Amino acid sequence: MQVSYNLLKEYIDIDLSAEELAKRLTLNGIILERMENISTEIERVVVGRIITIEQYPENKKLSVCQVDIKKEVLQIVCGAKNMEVSDKVAVALEGAKLPQIGIIKNKKFKNVLSSGMLCSASELGIEPGKSPGILILEKDAVLGEDIRKIIKFDDTIFDFEIHSNRPDLMCIIGIAREVAAIIDKKLKIPEIKIKEEDERIEKDITVKIEAEDLCPRYAGRVIKDIKIDESPLWLKWKLRLLGARPINNIVDITNFVMMETGQPLHAFDLDLIKGKTIIVRRSRTGETICTLDGIERQLPSKSLVIADTKEPIALAGIMGGKHSEIDQNTKNVFLESAYFNSVNNRRSAAKFGLRTEASNRFEKGIDKGVQIYALDRAADLINKIAMGKISSGKIDTNKKLFHPFKINLRIKRVNRILGQLLDKDEAKTKSKIINILDKLEFKVVEDKREYIEVIPPSFRGDVEGEIDLIEEIARIYGYDKIKPTLFNHTIAQEGKNIRFRVIDQARETLIGCGLNEVITYSFVSPDIFDRIRISEGHKLRSAIKIKNPMTIDQSLMRTSLISSLLEVIKWNTNRQAELVKIFEIGKIYLPCADKQNSLPQEKLIIAGAINKIGRGNVWEKSLSLDIVDIKGIIEVVFQSLKVENWEVIPGNHPTFHPLRNAKIIVGGEEVGIFGEVHPEVTNNYRIPGKVNLFEIDFENLLPNIPTGIKYCVLPKYPSVQRDLAMIIKEEVLSADIINSIKSINKKIIKKVTLFDIFKGSQIGDGYKSLAYSVVFQAEDRTLTDQEVGNTFKKIREKLIEKFGAKIREQ
Repeated sequence: MQVSYNLLKEYIDIDLSAEELAKRLTLNGIILERMENISTEIERVVVGRIITIEQYPENKKLSVCQVDIKKEVLQIVCGAKNMEVSDKVAVALEGAKLPQIGIIKNKKFKNVLSSGMLCSASELGIEPGKSPGILILEKDAVLGEDIRKIIKFDDTIFDFEIHSNRPDLMCIIGIAREVAAIIDKKLKIPEIKIKEEDERIEKDITVKIEAEDLCPRYAGRVIKDIKIDESPLWLKWKLRLLGARPINNIVDITNFVMMETGQPLHAFDLDLIKGKTIIVRRSRTGETICTLDGIERQLPSKSLVIADTKEPIALAGIMGGKHSEIDQNTKNVFLESAYFNSVNNRRSAAKFGLRTEASNRFEKGIDKGVQIYALDRAADLINKIAMGKISSGKIDTNKKLFHPFKINLRIKRVNRILGQLLDKDEAKTKSKIINILDKLEFKVVEDKREYIEVIPPSFRGDVEGEIDLIEEIARIYGYDKIKPTLFNHTIAQEGKNIRFRVIDQARETLIGCGLNEVITYSFVSPDIFDRIRISEGHKLRSAIKIKNPMTIDQSLMRTSLISSLLEVIKWNTNRQAELVKIFEIGKIYLPCADKQNSLPQEKLIIAGAINKIGRGNVWEKSLSLDIVDIKGIIEVVFQSLKVENWEVIPGNHPTFHPLRNAKIIVGGEEVGIFGEVHPEVTNNYRIPGKVNLFEIDFENLLPNIPTGIKYCVLPKYPSVQRDLAMIIKEEVLSADIINSIKSINKKIIKKVTLFDIFKGSQIGDGYKSLAYSVVFQAEDRTLTDQEVGNTFKKIREKLIEKFGAKIREQ
């Protein structure tokens, strides 16, 4: 919510500086997101009155005005056409300084001298863009007075973060009410003086509510003979301070009152309402509406609309229709002030993909008692600014929307929760509590000694119980005044369970491997399956559909993290990232085939991806990343988690290159996949270079992770290492060779490590050279050369027999 310091001072006498006020509000739970000091550099601009207007002799687009500025009469040439004789205007004198133009100098238009300039609102910095004409001031503006005395251009803008449970703060009065309670001042609510005509409202309009569950209250007034024009200077400036754009006096009044009171309003052109009837109903099949933004929208079935006897004329609580909008031809208006169901409003806004200031307030739940005040406030301003005549009476379909309820507040519990008395004794503490509640407009209906009965105001729908009242008391009393104290009892903390400890360990290990953690959306687009080459009928295509997606690109729950990681790599490479190494620990969502309409099966997945398109870090310029690197990352993770007896077998995942992908098997069960992403997939994502990726099913991996650490005695006897090199067919897997070597004698063959791979013409097509290091060690004795030699001989013989290996002599 954006509001200014000077605006707040109109509703409350503030004796704090803007900086101190922002600090106090933040300490009391209203978080300041941004504070900006604004200062419009305007000098030598005064109020003048146009005496005569004559056409410039040689250019019909220009006018020559005689302008009285009290001390003298100036002749000024002007290109605008919206002024009349006797209008009061902002006159920039010679040497004046304007923020959008600079220094003003007298100028001759051939033989006609122009002594200064008549200013528009945009030239004064009051509204953005280019104004259609010069700024017409109010008739009571004092002739010759400095424009800075009329508008306080020096101000401070506050932008507060308003949480969804405090919609009452989404208006000037709401924030001013909080300030009043904090600094112990009285809130000044604008007085309303409605002057009604004799003619009754029932003559011009009838309201029918066909969806009372979605619109429990609908109020309105008829205002006639209005004059559509620009808003006065004060209103334009206030709207700018509130972050809104001036349009015309009627629309500006409804926008200002919404931002002042928190109650969205809408003005219809009364003469364009067919049948003189407003009907609040659900939409019908096939209906459409052209909204104020000029877009023709198909109405979903049963969306709440405001209609006349022929067609919908507004999306209830979201946006008005083009058909009945206020324009220069409008003479009579019907002013709407309603309460719409917050849940339905939020769903409708999501269906239309349309968020407005009005819908933002309705979906959070507005004050249930402010509809009539806001309606009368807007009608009063229209009467004063647009000269409208207010018809007698008003429409109000439900006068009992707000149902007050009592909350019992125990004084001793307040003291116990806060850990201290708020004053010297309990009697004075109770008095202070009642005073705080009174300042927040909570009504204390009865004092029962041990407790007090409190009725929350209509605008505090978030206060439902005693603990909420205690929170309000603590907030206004000041969290900084509550003394910190130690617990009276020892609180035992169990800490994280094994699942979360393992997740943390995996995360820290991946970070240690140089990967950066990313977090992506769980919602994906239906086209990702084609992009990652998942064929029709594949189990990954069995994705859960979102009933009310924000967009089609987020309409499915993901069944894999692969597409999410590829999107992140694409985003980074598009921004010239030469080396991308990322991982995510996130969930996938799989439907339960045997349970209709049940919640999805959520599985935690650990996934990572690496990509390099440039030289990367200066120390890594010769580094190339391939499937071996991604396998190395998996090995480090498994070693960190103490996963043993895992193996790698050839994989067949369609997203990967058919010859460069594998499955990870632990305890006979598949727990993951890894490989080089298929070139077709990287082309679909427009990712330059190769991408290597892994995905581990944490749910399948967790049972294979030991929960405790087993300590072993360090070996007493030395080990013996022998190297073994061989030429073997290219299709033979290294994992099979390692398993065969270990099977010869598991008691003394402790470790087998592949340390070299070679392919080339020297060996021949279809063959490769592999070199292994074999470590021998016994736990009960020192191995002799003969024992090692005999075992090594058996290893060579088995490899020759089983794989047709050609042992390379050293």
